[in-house]
Amino acid sequence: MKKNWLILESNEEQRENLRGFIEANIPQAGVTCVDNLKDAYTLIFEQTFDLWIVNPILDETDPSDIAGIN
Repeated sequence: MKKNWLILESNEEQRENLRGFIEANIPQAGVTCVDNLKDAYTLIFEQTFDLWIVNPILDETDPSDIAGIN
C-alpha cells in the first residue's frame, strides 16, 4: 500500500536529496515536496499524508528563526 509523504524544505538541493533517498529506498512511499509553508498548508487540507518531513528553519532571512541552529 502506498504511503503519502510530504517534504517541506526550502533548500532545493536538500529537498531533492531527501526525495531521491526516499524514492530509492522506500518504494511504497509517494513523495510530495514543497518549499514553503503556504503550499504545505494548502496541500494538507486537500490530501492525507502519512508522514511529514519538515525543515525547522523556513525563513533563512529572519534572524529570529533559529530553530535547529547550534
